[in-house]
Amino acid sequence: MNWSELTNKKKRLKGGLHIHTTLSDGHKTPEEVAEWYRNRGFDFIFITDHNKVSDFSYLCSDDFLVLNGGEFTAGRTDLGEPLHFIGLNLPPGFTPSSKSSPQDLINEMREAGAEVILAHPYWSQLSWQDIFPLEGILGLEILNYASEVAIRKGYSVVHWDDLLNRGKRLYGFAVDDSHFGIEDGGGGWIEVEAEELSLKGIMEALRNGAFFSSCGPKILEMKIKEGLVEVTTTPVVSVCFLSNLALGYCLNSPDDSITKAQFELKPRYKFVRFECEDEHHKRAWSNPVYF
Repeated sequence: MNWSELTNKKKRLKGGLHIHTTLSDGHKTPEEVAEWYRNRGFDFIFITDHNKVSDFSYLCSDDFLVLNGGEFTAGRTDLGEPLHFIGLNLPPGFTPSSKSSPQDLINEMREAGAEVILAHPYWSQLSWQDIFPLEGILGLEILNYASEVAIRKGYSVVHWDDLLNRGKRLYGFAVDDSHFGIEDGGGGWIEVEAEELSLKGIMEALRNGAFFSSCGPKILEMKIKEGLVEVTTTPVVSVCFLSNLALGYCLNSPDDSITKAQFELKPRYKFVRFECEDEHHKRAWSNPVYF
């Protein structure tokens, strides 16, 4: 079994999923944001201003897409904080019901054609009890770069593993949440495998989990064959395979010498995901594969 064969996709596309502009509380205009990301090798971005969805089709070209999204809040946690949700592929002008509960908001965004991601669980101080009842979300932000730069509360991998262990099947996303008031751009992204650079191709890849998340290294290939998981990466110092409970395995090297690693599956494994880290402490994460 091969990741590329599973999704039947060919093209690798780098994308940013959580970006703000001067249309809400960002410090760059949509035009400036588009130019900034394009100049840094991104193939597509979603602009996700707060409580507002605009039409950015005028910024698209044959080799770079600026897609519509939005960030909306609903409900309260047991600590009294609102839950933030990113809607990808929302129609311009989308406005949810002012009395939406978190589940109502998710439902409204999905009915409008969007896929929904839970934003910055650590920054929002969410617990698994806040997240587990939610239905219809595609996944959660496992790295919110702006939160990490601002207050060191950007990584939510523990939240992810806690939910995976409890049977909640969610994808993990690395994002910027860039506002450009500080240096919060270009620190978290995904790379999708899609048939083409198009909204349809990108959304299909997201729904199928045909992407990896990163703030540095690249995952080049993932194979599952005859009880073995094999991954190929750009040079890294460690590759860790993580499964349910305390199960897993790490391969470590003192320098950037690892480009391939294998992991033997055992009957107790319910899923496996892996992450790698380079010498600059930058990481990449695969999505879980279930058994």
